[in-house]
Amino acid sequence: MRDRKKKIIVVDKKYIGLLVIPLVVLAKIIRYTVMDKLIDNASGIRILQMVLFPGHYPNGLTDEGTFWIAASIFRVINILHLSTTFQWEIYITVIFNMLCMIFIAKGKNKIELRQSVFLLFSIGLLNIFVFLMGKDIIQFVLFLMIYLFLSIKSLTYKKKIAVSSIILLLCGVLYRSYFLLIAALLILMVIWHKKVIKKPKITSSLILKTIIIFYLVHGFVLQGSYYLFPEMANQVMTIRSITLYRLEIFGTYPASAILEWWPSSNVPMFLANHFIITLRMLIPIELAALGVKYIPFIIYQLIVTSNLFRALKTVRENSNTGNLAGYIYFAFILGSAVFEPDYGSWVRHEAAAFPMMYYVIDSNDNRDQHKTDLTTDLSNTPRTGGSLYGE
Repeated sequence: MRDRKKKIIVVDKKYIGLLVIPLVVLAKIIRYTVMDKLIDNASGIRILQMVLFPGHYPNGLTDEGTFWIAASIFRVINILHLSTTFQWEIYITVIFNMLCMIFIAKGKNKIELRQSVFLLFSIGLLNIFVFLMGKDIIQFVLFLMIYLFLSIKSLTYKKKIAVSSIILLLCGVLYRSYFLLIAALLILMVIWHKKVIKKPKITSSLILKTIIIFYLVHGFVLQGSYYLFPEMANQVMTIRSITLYRLEIFGTYPASAILEWWPSSNVPMFLANHFIITLRMLIPIELAALGVKYIPFIIYQLIVTSNLFRALKTVRENSNTGNLAGYIYFAFILGSAVFEPDYGSWVRHEAAAFPMMYYVIDSNDNRDQHKTDLTTDLSNTPRTGGSLYGE
């Protein structure tokens, strides 16, 4: 009997390419119907006002913060003199879907069926949540920049680590401060790589031990920060509850809020919350209780989580650059688990990090021995006793 576990189904990317335009149209229909009330349109309007009225913003807006940085970037690239959020959304949608199609086409010609589902899901989510006037498109561009640098074959592995870290640090200093944490977590992941690459086999227990050690180190650093910079450490430990409190005041409390199981009143309690919330974000089965409309997001997240842990377990077989992309993505998840107030925000931010996960699945060689091409082998499958696996 043949080993079915060694066999996978692959799909030609040209068939995925044929689905992109219809998928974009469908995603925009969903964005303006089912998801319209869940989209943060107010942020786009605020940024647009700051773009159109530099220096004298209406409604009491100030010349500071991430909105000002986003508005400054949009103002620089406004070569078409766009004046509405809808015009900006069309502009962003066309440009970035073309970019996605280009770098997807440059990868391997065939992709696993599971990964093709991930790819289509990601394109849909990007067009619903990210490819519009807002702050998340800037985050997507930053990850796309890292993707492009990782794709340069002439750069050595160490230089790619350095460039990726610098981009994350600059993003942390100039745009979103939690990217400083992501940069620090990336360095820890690279150190972990040097240690485990010498192991004869990467097991689930080794990954679990590594996560425990990571949290101990994380706790030691945070405890030290608590004594040296108590205000900053306290802000890190309470940012989620503060954000949810503000959303409740403004009447926008999310249905999918990520509530802590106990108050993060000290470092050990915070670390316990962080660990549990990370697992809940990676395996968000609790969303099923909120309705059928959340099922697609659960499926998407489970595919992402499966890809991530598969990449971590095969670091010895993966390319160095593919591992680096995986480490960046994992550091992003750990950093996001500190502050994400709800699953809606998490899906939106995670979709913006799509270039990293795509690099992971596209660059790491397939170790499976038997592959069945879904787009060519189905027609050759015997009518009696046949299957997708050719048996």
